[in-house]
Amino acid sequence: MAVKTHFLAGACFSLVAYPCWLLASVACAPFFILYVAARNVYFKFRHRRAKRKNVFRRQLQKSEYLWGISRTAEAGLESCGQLILQASTDSTRNSLRIPPTLN
Repeated sequence: MAVKTHFLAGACFSLVAYPCWLLASVACAPFFILYVAARNVYFKFRHRRAKRKNVFRRQLQKSEYLWGISRTAEAGLESCGQLILQASTDSTRNSLRIPPTLN
């Protein structure tokens, strides 16, 4: 009995937590991209100005890595959105299509 209750509580939590996490991550994505872009610019500036370049090299590599991930994720989200819009317009166009008349 206790196992079923624990499993049910975990399932209810998952049903609430995952949609909330998804909404929060989509809502915060532009701010993360801005943060990564600002971090990348900052460390590029610091690396170019530094006399000992190896001090900032690791941080610059990390920011460029995050920049690449964020750009890839943004492109993926954009293409998913375009596919959804294309599918919805195709289905709307097909539902409004008038069948040809026989003459």
